[in-house]
Amino acid sequence: MKKLLFFLSFAALFVCLVACGDKEPNEPTLHDNYFIANGEKVLITRDNTRAYILFENRDTETVIRKLADIGAEARILPFTTYAENPNDYLIECSEAIVDASYDEVSNIVELIYAAPFYKDSEGYKICITCEILVMFKGKTDLGKLEKLAERNDMLFLGRSTGYSEWYTFACTENSKGNSLQMANLLYETGLFSSSSPNMIVETILVGL
Repeated sequence: MKKLLFFLSFAALFVCLVACGDKEPNEPTLHDNYFIANGEKVLITRDNTRAYILFENRDTETVIRKLADIGAEARILPFTTYAENPNDYLIECSEAIVDASYDEVSNIVELIYAAPFYKDSEGYKICITCEILVMFKGKTDLGKLEKLAERNDMLFLGRSTGYSEWYTFACTENSKGNSLQMANLLYETGLFSSSSPNMIVETILVGL
């Protein structure tokens, strides 16, 4: 498990999912306690000590002030995607890991997206960012990707620049669920051979 999690932590690598069943996405809250790696479900639980947030650069001072009001600090970095992103979604945004729970930060109205941290059975903390990477079964159908994004209020960022067969979505606060939930739901549609949220694990978070 440690080796698997370290692999997931490297840059924007994603775990593979094995698709099954051709069905529509359903209830996101039923899909927020696991991810699937190498065809097997890996159970995870929420960790209430940290959260991931995304916001527009123009709101940085306001977000920092509101975090200070709840006694929280954040390490803020420019949002970077590994997708072609022809529509320039989220380019004027920053992301941060916050030393507060999701429940504490989720009411900050300036946030574009917020998600809880998780941890695995060995206690490794897992950050789920806003992005999801998918790979179609068979021939890629961009029309279906765009419709799925629209139907679930996600942003379609296009082809991954590092992995030509992968395509990227991004979740926002308007999406039907966070990126973990939506990745699992997309997997269950049966359209994709792989679907995974972008995960960063504790080995890369030392000192944050």
